[in-house]
Amino acid sequence: MNYIDFIVSIASISLVLAWIPQIYKIIKEKKSGFSYGTLFLYCVSGTILTLYNLYNIPNFILNGGITLNIYIITFLTLFYNYRKK
Repeated sequence: MNYIDFIVSIASISLVLAWIPQIYKIIKEKKSGFSYGTLFLYCVSGTILTLYNLYNIPNFILNGGITLNIYIITFLTLFYNYRKK
C-alpha cells in the first residue's frame, strides 16, 4: 500500500465515521433537522454508488457504510417525526 492509498483509506473511514455524531444527536434530541428531500437524494445516490462499486470492494465498503448511515438517519427522522403526531 502506497501513501496515497493510505490517505484515501483514512479519508474513507472518516467519511463513514462522520455520520455517527449526527446519528447520536438525533437519538438524543429525538428530532432531526434533515428535510425529506435531502434524505431521499442521499438514499438514492448512496444506493446507486454502492451498487456501482460492487466490483471494487474498498469503494463498495465505503459507499455501503455511508449508505447504511444515511438509511439509519432516514429511519430515525421518520420515526421521531411520526411519533410526535
